[in-house]
Amino acid sequence: VAAIHEADWAILGPGSWFTSVLPHLLVPELAEALTTTKARRMVVLNLVPQEGETDGYTPADHLEVLSAHAPALRLDMIVVDPTSIRGDEEARQLTKAAAALGAQVHTAEVAADGELPYHDPERLAAALRPLLP
Repeated sequence: VAAIHEADWAILGPGSWFTSVLPHLLVPELAEALTTTKARRMVVLNLVPQEGETDGYTPADHLEVLSAHAPALRLDMIVVDPTSIRGDEEARQLTKAAAALGAQVHTAEVAADGELPYHDPERLAAALRPLLP
């Protein structure tokens, strides 16, 4: 809790939405700290829905679930890989869901090359570096 209050940024994700990202918001002290910290807040969205957990979820759906679990939480930035957004309508929905949380959407190529949908650590670091002044 102290680290969250002392941080410049609090970053949620990427990770299993219901078993890695949202549980932080179910611990009252952590939810309170994430809601009241002066740190800027960011969410790094997953590349694809997770089988058995978020099947069929769009990027906007992920943010709407986040908001439902922590209605007082406000965000500054949402980072999403462009391959995660399927068309103009999904992009509009994501922008709207992000705005409802107070955030802007930043699109960056952060996916690793290959078949499996993983974030490339170097690409993610390169994408975040200019966003974290």
